[in-house]
Parts: sequence; C-alpha cells; structure tokens
Amino acid sequence: MDKNTAYLPENPEESIIKHPLDEIVRQGAKEMLKKALEIEINSFIEKFQYLLDDEGNRSVVRNGYNNARKIVTGAGQLEIETPRVDDRVLGKHDEMRFKSTLIPPYLRRTANINELIPVLYLVLS
Repeated sequence: MDKNTAYLPENPEESIIKHPLDEIVRQGAKEMLKKALEIEINSFIEKFQYLLDDEGNRSVVRNGYNNARKIVTGAGQLEIETPRVDDRVLGKHDEMRFKSTLIPPYLRRTANINELIPVLYLVLS
C-alpha cells in the first residue's frame, strides 16, 4: 500500500464507533422528517380537495409510500420512506404534480455533506 493512499473501508458505517447519543439524534431527525413529510403531503392534498371524480370521490389522494431509501445527513444515515400521491388527474387541469421540496426524488445526501466530502478527502490524503 502506498503511504499517500488512505485506506477506506467498503462500508464506512462499520468503522464508526456508535454512541447512544448519536442514535437518539438519528432517530429524532428521522421522526421530525417523517412528520414534516406528512404535513407537506397533507397540505398538497387539501389544496386539490375540490377535484372530484364522477362518483364524488377525491381525485388527488394518498397512495402509500415509496420504497425506503438511505439518505446521508449531518445526523448520520437515515432510511426514509417518502409518501406517494395519486395525482395523475392534475395533468388534465394544467397543475403541477406532487414533488417533495424536502426530499427531491434522487437525493442521496444533503448539501452540507456534499460540501464536507472534499474537506475530508484533503484531510485523509
């Protein structure tokens, strides 16, 4: 191994010493994010509550959750299930379909982590 090459484990989570306080912070962040997503989706659905089908049922409704995905945040790695909405009818009304402002579709790590990675690279080099 070259002396200028840093050894990085395949799974960085394995090399981190886990502290109970860190786990509490991670769980708290996960719960807060879950509640914020629920508020975001509920307000979106309420905005279109006037759209009804021929039988009088709402056209914009909740539709379960997307598959869980991992997002790296300042609080650590969080596994998040984002809510889904059946809002296909909005295309006919020239309205924007639901897209979470908190967790964009392809987000894997937050912006502050993206800024931290080059610094860590320089420190480990």
